[in-house]
Amino acid sequence: MTTPDITGDNRNSDGTFKQGFSGNPNGRPKGVLSLRDEIRKHLEDNPQDVKEVVQYFVKNNRELMWQMLEGRPKQVSDVTLSEENQSLPNEEEMELARQILERRKNKVHMTSNTALNA
Repeated sequence: MTTPDITGDNRNSDGTFKQGFSGNPNGRPKGVLSLRDEIRKHLEDNPQDVKEVVQYFVKNNRELMWQMLEGRPKQVSDVTLSEENQSLPNEEEMELARQILERRKNKVHMTSNTALNA
């Protein structure tokens, strides 16, 4: 794994931005259109190009055409364990946890039965 670049005093030691800071504090300049909006505007202003654009994507890149029409599929997140907890519990640790939970459950059950019988 590569170490992220740490530039300026707006980042943590791991390279992530400190709370309240951003990599783009001013955001997108006012009036600048996204590529999607640029294409939409062009096609609205030039309706004769719509057929040509559709034919191009049907022939050359159907997947991108569907993504533009329906949106991208939901992304799956990769969950990485923290440095303090690099491994999942093994079977022996899981069995011990089950036993502890079972004892607690029995203790609560016995306590509630004693209260009911009193």
